[in-house]
Amino acid sequence: NAQSRVLEDALRRTGIPYLIVGGVRFYERKEIKDTLAYVRLVVNGRDDVAFRRAIGAPSRGIGKSSLGRLEEAARLAGVSLLEACRQLPPDFGSKPRRGLEEFARVIADLKAKKPVVPVPGFIDELLAASGYREALKEERTAEAEERLQNLDELRAAAEEFHRSREDATLEAFLDQVALVTDVDELPEERGAVTLMTLHSAKGLEFPVVFLTGMEEGVFPHG
Repeated sequence: NAQSRVLEDALRRTGIPYLIVGGVRFYERKEIKDTLAYVRLVVNGRDDVAFRRAIGAPSRGIGKSSLGRLEEAARLAGVSLLEACRQLPPDFGSKPRRGLEEFARVIADLKAKKPVVPVPGFIDELLAASGYREALKEERTAEAEERLQNLDELRAAAEEFHRSREDATLEAFLDQVALVTDVDELPEERGAVTLMTLHSAKGLEFPVVFLTGMEEGVFPHG
């Protein structure tokens, strides 16, 4: 499934409509949206939507009630949720306080690295500093392994972006991703390339079939 990103990007660039069967489009996958929420928050500290997504990825023991209190404090002070993490009320619980203050430190550290670290390296720094990659590794499940592969593919996308652009900033990378995710699907009656796994395709009839990733270690034939 991690292979779909490069195929999806190529199909979009050439204006060829496509459907994904039995899966989710690359940039709509949870781990990709979680990681990009961090990126958006580093670029714009007032992005409260990105804050709400990033604060729970991975879990930091910030429950709904603690987040509700943070939102109320931010509203009263007229500041963003991220800024509110740095000026918590004295009676805020110790565990959520630690989680929120540590999260704010992580974002501040990443913000300091943004001007000097290229986008691919920044994705690496983000996944390490946030604890997101390590949390997935600790799950030791097939699903977590697939999510890790998708994160590697996001880094590969950042690498391609870095090589192809002179203005390869984090903001430009976000703009490119936004353009990709905003593309509307063309009407189905115009025909489309169907992307699916080999196992999903068995027994179905298509006039033309392309098998990709037929390399040892990628194609599951062992």
